[in-house]
Amino acid sequence: MVECMNRHGCSGCASKPAQDTWDVVVVQGWLPLDGGLQERLQALREELTGVGACGLATPQDFSVREVEDTGWLDEWRKYHRPHAVGRRLWIAPLTDATKPPEGRIPVMIDPGMAFGTGSHPTTRLTLTYLDRLLQPGQTVADVGTGSGILAIAAAKLGASVVYASECDALPRQVAADNARRNRVAERVRIMGPQEFEGLCPPCDLVLCNIIAETIAELAPTLARILAPDGFLVCSGIVAERLTMALHALRNQRLMPIEIASEDVWRTVLLRNLRGPSS
Repeated sequence: MVECMNRHGCSGCASKPAQDTWDVVVVQGWLPLDGGLQERLQALREELTGVGACGLATPQDFSVREVEDTGWLDEWRKYHRPHAVGRRLWIAPLTDATKPPEGRIPVMIDPGMAFGTGSHPTTRLTLTYLDRLLQPGQTVADVGTGSGILAIAAAKLGASVVYASECDALPRQVAADNARRNRVAERVRIMGPQEFEGLCPPCDLVLCNIIAETIAELAPTLARILAPDGFLVCSGIVAERLTMALHALRNQRLMPIEIASEDVWRTVLLRNLRGPSS
C-alpha cells in the first residue's frame, strides 16, 4: 500500500495501529495541494480499491483532509540512507557526504515526489540484475522511471544511452534533475509515453519496475523495444499476480529464465526469443 501511495505522488507515508485495535493499521500519506490533486486522489482510490485482487487487504476507509505544511518531505528524507546494492553500486541521498566504499559507483538520488530511493525490494532487486547484466556500451530502456534511479545507475554502469519513460510530468522533472546532478543527463533521455513509443529503438536491456497489471498491459511494447537475445527485468510483481504477468509476457515470446524473491515481491529475468525478422 505504501508503494502505491508513493507511486501516486505522496511525499511521505507513515503507518500505525488504530487506537482501538491492533488488527487495523492506519496508513497516511501527504500530497501537494496543487492542480493535480484531484486526479492523483482518483487514481489512488482506484488502485487501492483493487488491491484485494492481489491478495492484499482492501482499505476499509479512505479520507482526505488538509494539513499545514510542516516539512513532511524533509522528515521522510531522514530515512533515506546510503547503502550498497549488487557488486558495484552505492545508492545515497544527494545530501550525503559519505565517501562510497572503494570499488562502488555512487548513484546520488533525491526522490522528491517520485518513487525510487533504491531501498524498496522491487528497486533493489532490479538494480542487482542491472549491475549483473549490463555490459559497457549497451543500450537500455527504463519503463516507468520514477526518480530515475534505474536509468541513472545504468548510465553510470556504462550504458551508451538510456531511454527512460514516465507518464507523470512531476517525476519526469525529478528524474531529469537527478540525471543532471549525477552528470549523466547527456546519456539519459527522459520522455513521456508517446514520445518514448516513437523514439525508443530495440535495446539490449529493458527494465520495468511497475506493477503486474501494467507489465501485462505493456507486454507487447516490452517485446518490441527488446533486441533479439536481449534481457528484460520485470519487477514490482506481488507473488499472487506473478502467473498473470508471466502469461502475458510468454505470449510475446519473452521467456522467463530466473525469478528472484524478497518478501511478497517477485522480480523476473526474461530473454527475448524473437528473431531479428519476427
